[in-house]
Amino acid sequence: DPIGRRFEELLEAATCPVSRELFSIQALALQVRLHQSPDQPTLAQVRRMGHAEQEPWIRAMVTELEALWDKECFSLVPITHALGRQIIPCTWQLKKKMRPDGSLLKYKARLCLRGDRMLEGLEEGVPMKDTDGYAPTVDWGTIRMLLTLCVNYNFKTTQVDFRATFTQRVLARPIFMEVPELFDRSADFEGKVLKVHKSLYGHVAAAKMYWELLSGNLTKPKQQGGLGFTKSHNDHCLFLRKDAVFIMWIDDGILITKDTATANTFISDLQSCGMDLEREQGHGKLENYLGVQIYKDPKTGDTILKQVELIDRIIEAVRLQDCNGKVTPCTEVLT
Repeated sequence: DPIGRRFEELLEAATCPVSRELFSIQALALQVRLHQSPDQPTLAQVRRMGHAEQEPWIRAMVTELEALWDKECFSLVPITHALGRQIIPCTWQLKKKMRPDGSLLKYKARLCLRGDRMLEGLEEGVPMKDTDGYAPTVDWGTIRMLLTLCVNYNFKTTQVDFRATFTQRVLARPIFMEVPELFDRSADFEGKVLKVHKSLYGHVAAAKMYWELLSGNLTKPKQQGGLGFTKSHNDHCLFLRKDAVFIMWIDDGILITKDTATANTFISDLQSCGMDLEREQGHGKLENYLGVQIYKDPKTGDTILKQVELIDRIIEAVRLQDCNGKVTPCTEVLT
């Protein structure tokens, strides 16, 4: 990859050839090193793997495609149905989903629409706008504040994870997509395209459409089938109710309640609204949020936040594995 090699050269240029001390860190070079990981292979890299290494990735891709079929996200139609319309390419995003301690949780494959190639807007005759892709996420200050309140008042925390998040919103105008790689050589798909009925990952407006769907269900009055929350004016991903608080970061949410019964009722009501939830290992009880390991020290009662796996990756990316350790925050007075 010539671009990757260029970023590697930038990183080398910022490093003393004798002491390996970093003069400065090129942000883009660091990003490339962090993402050039065997935990996130490309489809081309998977094709070059041996059978044993390929199998879990292939199985993950088949599982993803079957799940999208079951959710009626798209249908297979002759290519002639797309005459006069753009046929958008797609790609596979592959990743080993890790726990905060660095152990493997599962192999994950996600079929993504090439939103960067989309020309058609959400409505017929209207080109795609930059604002079509905007969706808010909860502020980290809000997360810290609520975790502090949970510790001080012993509130219950429940992690809520949504399954196939961006595929839960029906498109007002269907779009057409190429058959994904690895399946495009099958005779069943020859001369066919996928007519997409629901939003997919990669769609320019996927995050915005999902946020509108979820926030709409949360804020709708209970008499109308909603959950009766009020959206905060200070943080549009903070939702308040007399007996509960809910925050969301795309497809990861935290529910804060005084008791477990309220949390269980919330989950049931959310599913009644048509929201698809999942409970993977470690989910339900708040133990892993946005890659941060969260647990309570049994001796002190303190809530501990750790991000060991990411820290290790950063240290490896900037080649500081053999450096002397330093306790932080610093205790010395700097003059």
